[in-house]
Amino acid sequence: MELSRDAFLVLVACVTLILAFLWAGLVEWAAFLTAFTILLGIAEFIVMRVTGKTLSARFGEFRARRPLVANLLLLLLLAAMVGLVLHLIAMTPDSVTEPTIVGDV
Repeated sequence: MELSRDAFLVLVACVTLILAFLWAGLVEWAAFLTAFTILLGIAEFIVMRVTGKTLSARFGEFRARRPLVANLLLLLLLAAMVGLVLHLIAMTPDSVTEPTIVGDV
């Protein structure tokens, strides 16, 4: 089985992110992204073996059949990414407060 163009581009994007986080010294984030990349690779391998198509191709087919649902899923994915970015921005030291236990006064 050869690596598809889609899978190659996703792999390049993931490796770029991993290297960028390593370069920045955020080893934990690089480890998280490495684990995500490995899991994505496993899922891609399984889907390719079962269907003969990439995850992206399968989503493209789904979008052709159910454009409204697919577009809603894409919007949810975008919202999740924006939410993560906003969360990370909010974690700057001047905006972080100590966590409290509900009921603490």
